[in-house]
Amino acid sequence: MALCDDFLPHGSYILMNVKGGIALDLAGKRTRLEGHLLHGEANQRWMFMNTGRGWAIRSSQMSHPERSVYLSVKRLQENEPVVPSTVPISWFVYLVNGALRIHWPHTDYVIELGGCGDSTPGTRIQLTLLKEREPCQLWYFTRYGDFSLRRLFTPNPVEPVIAPEATRELPVYRVLVHTHEDVALELDSTSRKRIKHRPLHKQPSQQWRVLPSGDGQTDVIQAFRDSLDDQPLYLTVQAPAQPGSRVVASPYPVGWKVERCPISKDGKPTLRIFWPGTNLVVSTTDCDGSDNVVLAEHDDGTVSQWREIALPASTKK
Repeated sequence: MALCDDFLPHGSYILMNVKGGIALDLAGKRTRLEGHLLHGEANQRWMFMNTGRGWAIRSSQMSHPERSVYLSVKRLQENEPVVPSTVPISWFVYLVNGALRIHWPHTDYVIELGGCGDSTPGTRIQLTLLKEREPCQLWYFTRYGDFSLRRLFTPNPVEPVIAPEATRELPVYRVLVHTHEDVALELDSTSRKRIKHRPLHKQPSQQWRVLPSGDGQTDVIQAFRDSLDDQPLYLTVQAPAQPGSRVVASPYPVGWKVERCPISKDGKPTLRIFWPGTNLVVSTTDCDGSDNVVLAEHDDGTVSQWREIALPASTKK
């Protein structure tokens, strides 16, 4: 049975390995995923966020600098360590006999507690091929704050550990400019929720990056600016997804179907942004004539196309 809100409502969850009996833990100065004895601190609490093509699994513990981190892997291979990443990845999650099994999309690779479910604290969390009825590949899930679990928590305050800056490529952000009108996709600076189309100026409120969601089919679109409480923001829509629904920003990443295509008259590359599984695209066509960005039925013209202006790689200040 595929994961759905019916049995996993919004909230943060403790994931306990069925065989090893230890919890999925963001460890090693927030650089590794390991199994550790249950304590219920933020580094053992995980949120499941629907991307439209699967589920991004985000830690309640922030990285340094203060960024959200998600379960990911660097390579798709046997015994590959599961690692924290600031880029959200979509996983397929299934309910199996009251526990969760977490799959890399469209494969038989699943997350397991290493050592065939070794209960030693510090055991690596890894990706491996599915073995039916293998308990080290299953995870009990309990929502944090449930009374039955809360009684087990006796957390002691600790000083945050500051990890050294890692050597990494700087992210490249882009401005998305409408091909039919000289306006760009912009995050409202006051609400940090509303998305509007405004004249091109290339300032941070108009900067975005398109990131693969991990399922090989969709991408998440992240804003340069964070929310007012310093959470990353991503494009989504106000439910339900239908013609006229407003495109908004949210801390919960959603997978979009980004279709790249050329403009025939000048050959410049452009793209259309589809709500997954529909014919609805991100558009400036709003029935009330405002500067809202909305979903609209796709047509064959350039009205629903956007071109990208790449900006120099930079860090947030």
